[in-house]
Amino acid sequence: MDRAAILREFRTGSAARATAAASAWVQANPGDEDMLEALAGGLSRTGYVHAAADLFAALTALDATPSRLTGLALARSALGAAEEAHALFLDALAVDPLHTGAWAGLAEVHRFEEGDPLLDALTRALQAAKAWGPGGRDHAARLSYVLCKAMNDMGRWSDAWRLAEEGAALTDAPYDPAPLRMWEADQRAVVTPELLAAKAQHGVSSDRLVFIVGLPRCGSSLLEAMLSRLPGVAPCGELTFVPELAQARAERGVRAGGPHPTHAWLRDWPQEEIAALARAYVQDQEARARAAGTWAPDGPAPRIFIDKGLENIACLPHLAILFPRARILRMRRDPRDACVSMLLGRFAQGGAAALTPDRAAEAWAIRQRMADRMTPLLPNPVMDVSYEALVSRTEQVMRAAVGFLDLDWDPACLSPEGATAPCATRSRGEVRKPVHGGSVRRWRRYGAHAAPLIAALKANGALLPQEAPAASA
Repeated sequence: MDRAAILREFRTGSAARATAAASAWVQANPGDEDMLEALAGGLSRTGYVHAAADLFAALTALDATPSRLTGLALARSALGAAEEAHALFLDALAVDPLHTGAWAGLAEVHRFEEGDPLLDALTRALQAAKAWGPGGRDHAARLSYVLCKAMNDMGRWSDAWRLAEEGAALTDAPYDPAPLRMWEADQRAVVTPELLAAKAQHGVSSDRLVFIVGLPRCGSSLLEAMLSRLPGVAPCGELTFVPELAQARAERGVRAGGPHPTHAWLRDWPQEEIAALARAYVQDQEARARAAGTWAPDGPAPRIFIDKGLENIACLPHLAILFPRARILRMRRDPRDACVSMLLGRFAQGGAAALTPDRAAEAWAIRQRMADRMTPLLPNPVMDVSYEALVSRTEQVMRAAVGFLDLDWDPACLSPEGATAPCATRSRGEVRKPVHGGSVRRWRRYGAHAAPLIAALKANGALLPQEAPAASA
């Protein structure tokens, strides 16, 4: 892959492929600082946050540009160094007061208050971005979401909702629900208990693998942080191995002349390939644990490895075939709260499905239906974890989860504020706080603003709490 192709892959393709290609490139071209910076960003996106922090620090020592300061700050905040990250974000903004990445990162570790001098600076940055015209749309969109977060911090709920709508309107993210609809229909048509039973014999049969699955903003980062405080746990972040594999194989049907990506290839998936891919995934998990220091060079192997990639929820059949004994923790949360959280923040890659209530509701409902249908068919042990129960009956839920995973109880898991595992999601500013229920029934704060979302959820058949079956924990 040539230099231009690598940079293009970072923008529009697989972060894992781009990072691997960039690593090879800089070995041959060690003086290419732009590629080194892209590699540092790729390491952060693919979960190698310690390595990303080290590389960004080295680059910043050479030239403290706003993008390098921001990259270092994001890595340090992902590792829990919130105060250091806060200072680095401010350093970046001192050089470039309009740097949207620095503003977005700062908002995750800063709590805005009335009279906060940063509010004036943020408002000026937003006004300047809007004045750029079409060229400033993306900057204005991102800054609108940052100001939305500031309004939420101050309890100005209507202003927050308005700013999120402004940010969504400025975001150029085409949305086509057809692929997700077809994915659901095709999965229903192809995947049967018999298929899973026949194919699962060839994967890696290990109960050391744990998947936290759920929909966005369901509390998976909180659960991972709490479990990470237990001895013998190696949290590996949000991995894309299974979803990227599933998508790539499904698209072969289109290249072969089919009308849409299909799961039909699962029927003929060669057992040698299943075994090889499953082993490669396990080796990657082990490498991540060693890189993060959760597996010491001369220490015992971790008892469990956690992958909390949320897209796994649409790929449960693939996960089950590759890892038939892996344990699955399925996070559940009131769809109204989770979708409100989706709508009032911007995801790293734009998040086209989280820009309007109709989109968010449909995407939520489809994924929920897929998981509800597939879960009873899996050979894997599955435990439901309710976010609302986790934050209200914390010890009870955590004892159940610890027992499900065959781990030893340690009360440290009740205090996520002590977690050192990387968290590179939008939750990085919240996940290391003491457990609280402040986000339960959050949707009520927005009154009539949330009504279209609730109507859309009902229209799409999403299970709201009064309609949902009781969770197991």
